[in-house]
Amino acid sequence: ENYVLQTRDLKSNQSIKYSIKNVFCCLGVISSTQLILKMEEAYNAPTKLCTTPLAYFLAFTGKKRENSTQFGLSSLSFRLNNKDASGGLFPCNEDMLSHIKLFRLLPAIFKTLIDKVFLQRLFIVNIFFHSNMSNNKISVSKTGQCKIVGKNNPVLKLHLQRSKTIIKKELKRFSIFVIPIIQKIATPGSDVHYGGTFPIKINPEKLNCDSSGRLHGHKAFYVADACSLESIPGKPHSFHSIAQSIIIARRFIYSQIHQ
Repeated sequence: ENYVLQTRDLKSNQSIKYSIKNVFCCLGVISSTQLILKMEEAYNAPTKLCTTPLAYFLAFTGKKRENSTQFGLSSLSFRLNNKDASGGLFPCNEDMLSHIKLFRLLPAIFKTLIDKVFLQRLFIVNIFFHSNMSNNKISVSKTGQCKIVGKNNPVLKLHLQRSKTIIKKELKRFSIFVIPIIQKIATPGSDVHYGGTFPIKINPEKLNCDSSGRLHGHKAFYVADACSLESIPGKPHSFHSIAQSIIIARRFIYSQIHQ
């Protein structure tokens, strides 16, 4: 009647097994999906992945940010008039260049100089578009390898240009200027802003969840961040998944109290 959760300590390599009556799976969309597809032995079976396509470009200001913290304007966000796109603007810092080998090899004094002269005046602008502009699917092989395939809607480039024009005009009011040419639409699956793991259905089938988040075919396995929306507008955070997790937890507690 119970699930067996097998874990391994990465430092000591010790294996420990736990007997669990109820499981609430909330490892993040990619990890949760990979685990459940393996558990269900649904190998090489592409499953819909509800994503909000991401695009980004750079902006620059002549005035260094007036903040002693690393992130400064990290909470600045916006929503465009069509309500299908939203995003945020945040300053760069040394950590964002740490993945570049050449930057890591520079002496500390040069890193500090680059940060004060350039990075503290440079901003990244993210835009998240409606999920109907992506068509991504996720699958897992028998070896456990996870694969995401898909493509963005061709009109995404047009929406990016229109959105960029609006944002450029607004940022100019704050003496922040968009750097021309430099822009990119993220590869499908490379953004991590999802609508949820598996869909919630009124009449759930395999790889679906009921309204309580319970995975079809299982008595006590709950997908805490199950997807309750067929499509989602642009969103720069995982608010939907957080809210869904709270709803599923409350419904479970209510069901236990009224048994």
